Amino acid sequence: MKRKIFFPIVMVLIAGLIVGGIFYFNNKDKRYSFNEIISYNEGDVSAITVDYDKIEIIRDQNEIKKFLASFSKLEFSKINERELKKYDEDFPSHESSTIALMNDNSALYLINLYDNGTIEIYDRTNRKRNQYKILNNDFNFKELVKLN
Repeated sequence: MKRKIFFPIVMVLIAGLIVGGIFYFNNKDKRYSFNEIISYNEGDVSAITVDYDKIEIIRDQNEIKKFLASFSKLEFSKINERELKKYDEDFPSHESSTIALMNDNSALYLINLYDNGTIEIYDRTNRKRNQYKILNNDFNFKELVKLN
């Protein structure tokens, strides 16, 4: 009697582990675009602040579009805290910039961009923080944070 109950339970657990492993490894190497990570309507962002050498504010809608377009060329891979620490040990960051996408009242997103090719994005609406590794080989930190 015990065997009749035990065997199906074990099989369900094994099947669950296999399915869970498949989902874990399929999503691990998924590539994201900037627009998949950050969702906003064109009129939502009324200003962008960039804190690099000094705090600069972009308010012109054409400049905002141009600035965000430079990020849309990048591809990202999601990393967890442990992977981020390991990556930081192997490729330490020397420079960083904080970028805020603002609407009329507050920041929609806070983006910490690091020169080692990692980026941390905090979604203030959903109160979610995620870390990503920038996959593009031609990633240039200073080009992204430069406004002129």
